[in-house]
Amino acid sequence: MSKNTKKKNAIRFGALAVAALLFLGVFSAWALSTQATAEAGIGEISVDGISVDTDAPNTLLEDTIAGRPGNVAQHGGLFTLEEDGVNEAEFTAIVYLENGADLMEEGLRSLTIDMEAADAEGDTTQTLTLENGRVAFYFEEDPFDTDLDIDINGGSYGTHPFAGNLGGETVDLMIDVEPGNVDFDTT
Repeated sequence: MSKNTKKKNAIRFGALAVAALLFLGVFSAWALSTQATAEAGIGEISVDGISVDTDAPNTLLEDTIAGRPGNVAQHGGLFTLEEDGVNEAEFTAIVYLENGADLMEEGLRSLTIDMEAADAEGDTTQTLTLENGRVAFYFEEDPFDTDLDIDINGGSYGTHPFAGNLGGETVDLMIDVEPGNVDFDTT
């Protein structure tokens, strides 16, 4: 075998090795991508005349590569609170993250979901995180003339570098409605 043949074979082998590494890199980035859906549930409604509908987005977390930050994909309605038009109520709507521990076991490192309730009294925007696990909105109307919406306005999340694909996981959000102004720290 001549020197030129050996050199050509080495170049071919090197090109094949680089192509294989590029393919495996792209494939592993795809395989480790993260996406999760949202499921909204209704818990305890302790205020007469108040009903709640859920409007959870199908996809909550955008695809990202494990270890890199990602964004909350959907914006818009999460819960709609309706009043029967007779009851004069003041109440607190509390939104909980139900499965934060399960998501952390699957590799979720951080999560922030920015929420807004336009007709709430006081703090109308709140951030639900893995650490606080809940947010509360206080409503004081007599009687309500519109539906009261709790919406998602954005957020972000991060996974551990070697986390698996969260594509099969669901971010479970639950709402409870309590009479009066429930006082607890959501930070």
